[in-house]
Order: sequence, then structure tokens, then C-alpha cells
Amino acid sequence: VNLTGANFGTVDLSPLVLLAGAEQLTHWTSDTAISVQLLDGVMGGLPIAVRYTPTETYPTKLSFSFDVPLVYDLSSTNYAAEGSAMLTLQAENFGTSDMSNRVKIGQTACQGQDQWTSDTAMVCRVAA
Repeated sequence: VNLTGANFGTVDLSPLVLLAGAEQLTHWTSDTAISVQLLDGVMGGLPIAVRYTPTETYPTKLSFSFDVPLVYDLSSTNYAAEGSAMLTLQAENFGTSDMSNRVKIGQTACQGQDQWTSDTAMVCRVAA
């Protein structure tokens, strides 16, 4: 992602871009551009700031949003009328690493810990 603006410095002062307070991999390009390699994320409306020193952080009026998860399939094996079952959710944008996403089926949260499998799958234990 490229961040464009003004006064990033006429020389590389090693600015850091912060996304929701978390330091991102940043490369100064020019006085008007900074290149940012975003770390993993899964939320929206995250504030962006630029830090030059530990005491000099400048918020921007910008925010960034990762694509929201889009579930397109649920699968399960047959299960008894009592107890619980494991559902596998097939989707897009669960994140490239475990971001502690939480799953609800309707208004009911999964039992125990949801299990992130990949950017495209999660497993959820539900009551029968």
C-alpha cells in the first residue's frame, strides 16, 4: 500500500506507519510517499498514523479496512440429535494467520474455541 501526502522528509528519516497503533513494515520513498507492507489483519476502520521518533507520532485523517470475511459454504458430517457437531465454514478473508476470529451461527456463538484453519476455512463446534 502506498501512503501519499506531504512532509515525510526530504531524506529518509525512517518513519514508521502505525495501523491501529501497530507498527507496519515501512519504506520511505520520498517527501510525498511512503510504501507500507501491511501485517496480517481482519478489521475495518483502522486509524493510520506516522511516527518519526518514539515521542513524535502524527495521526492522519485516514483509516484502512481489510476485506471482510465472506462465508459461502457450511459443511458438517451427520451428527446425533444430542451433543455437538463440528461445522467447517468455507469463506474468503479469514486472514493469512490466526487472528482470533469469532464465529456465530445466527445469534449463537460457537462452543469453546473457534479453530482458524486458513484464509478460507474455520471450524466451529455447535450444539445439536
